[in-house]
Amino acid sequence: MLQSDYPDVDVCRLAENTGAAGGFNLATRLAVASGADHIWLMDDDVIPEPQALEQLLAARDELHEQGFAPPFVLSLARAPNGMLTNVPDIDRTRNALDYANWPLQLGRGLAPVRRATFVSILIPKRVFDDHGYPLGSMFIWGEDSEFTLRVTREQPGYLVARSEVTHVRAQPGMLDIRREPPGPRLAWFRFLERNTIYWMLTHQSRRAAMRHARGRLYHALRLTARGKVGKATILCRGIVAGFFFRPDEARFSRSFDQTGIEFLSDDLRSRLTVATGAGPAPHSAEHPPEHPPAIMAEPSNVLQIGR
Repeated sequence: MLQSDYPDVDVCRLAENTGAAGGFNLATRLAVASGADHIWLMDDDVIPEPQALEQLLAARDELHEQGFAPPFVLSLARAPNGMLTNVPDIDRTRNALDYANWPLQLGRGLAPVRRATFVSILIPKRVFDDHGYPLGSMFIWGEDSEFTLRVTREQPGYLVARSEVTHVRAQPGMLDIRREPPGPRLAWFRFLERNTIYWMLTHQSRRAAMRHARGRLYHALRLTARGKVGKATILCRGIVAGFFFRPDEARFSRSFDQTGIEFLSDDLRSRLTVATGAGPAPHSAEHPPEHPPAIMAEPSNVLQIGR
């Protein structure tokens, strides 16, 4: 249906559900392997303003003129009611006078950031070459935090105030199992806790991870006291799993791994063949899976990927 209704959209469909993290991992590897220079990631419930991408590219060029090569630039996200959402963490680096340096580019509508989301983020190919890809084994929630922390170890990314998107989430606000209604998303909070503990251990400190774990254990005790034993159990399992989680980091390879790919649109298949010298495994259009995990559209040399 996607190919017939939107012929300019490239489609990649997996044989099984690998979660948002698995989709972002495969899609970014696929984009790099097929020759994209920049990759624009966003969630599928994000509506960009008409000039959002243009403003990201303009900000990238401005920063390059000043001698900066940020690992990413990202849009300012708002909820449908206009309130800010998915706000990234400001870079706290201090200048030679020991003052915070983050206001340096405010006059240009730019702010340096570290941890961010994939709500609307533009990443150059070189970043994947140098730092690898989002961790697909995280499944959902946290792969964006881990990736952006990983790639900003040496220099920050930048929030671009004039590039705006609207994030139309079914359940707005910060993820919080205490407010989560019954439903299929509830079990995913185990991944959130596991992944958060992992990226804190990896990119912050064991002390930070332990402090987070203690806070979540307190929430689990409060939930248990209120009779919410199921939610408390999910929290505890995620916390324990986080201290033992050891994901494999996928690296770029000219021999693109096509394992698990069931369908690729013809144009994307041909670009992969030219870029890597070998086309993907045959697909079956007659028996497609029910839900495609990644949809990609290419304006110029920027590949756009949605969760």
